[in-house]
This record gives sequence, structure tokens and C-alpha cells, in this order.
Amino acid sequence: MGDLIPFNPTGRKELDDVILEFLMHREKMSNAKSRAEMEYHYNMALWVLEEARSKKED
Repeated sequence: MGDLIPFNPTGRKELDDVILEFLMHREKMSNAKSRAEMEYHYNMALWVLEEARSKKED
């Protein structure tokens, strides 16, 4: 059975979720096999932070 995703009526990510997703991309960035993979995870880490900041301002 897969992991259960908690119900989130606002659709917003909690701070813990944002931090975990950011750290996951940072780890994958440091373990990347190619420059393209590293850049992808770098950009995704930045996007996660930007998305969280824009949601906070709403």
C-alpha cells in the first residue's frame, strides 16, 4: 500500500514540506551524474522556494 497523502483543503504546502522538497533537490543536485541533471535540480530547488514565497504573499 502506498503512502497516504494528508488532506490539505487549502492546497498550500506546509513549511516542512517545502523544506523537505528543497533538501531533496539539493541532495539530488550534489549526486547528479551530469551537469544537466545538476542544473535541473538546482532550478527545481529555486522554484520550490519561489513558489513558497509567492504563496506566502497571497
